[in-house]
Amino acid sequence: MEFITLTGTDITAGKIALGTATFGLNIEENECTKIMNEYLENGGSIIDTALVYTDWAPGERSRSEKIIGRWIIIISGIAASAFSALKFPVTEDKNEL
Repeated sequence: MEFITLTGTDITAGKIALGTATFGLNIEENECTKIMNEYLENGGSIIDTALVYTDWAPGERSRSEKIIGRWIIIISGIAASAFSALKFPVTEDKNEL
């Protein structure tokens, strides 16, 4: 994996981010865990997620984020250098999020 330094920081990150838009929707949690483990083992360091990736589909809200959160708890200490790029909608209603 090739790495870059984020502008204005001393943080290095892999050039390839892991997208998680379908985690928990059409990819089961155990498979998501395998994907994230392999990504991390191969030098990956950015997990891309958003508050509403699968919220349009019927069922549980924020599925991908919950799967990622459970995985982070399991691997904490191992993946001190990994981080998540989280996006969320901007709204004037602070109670909406």
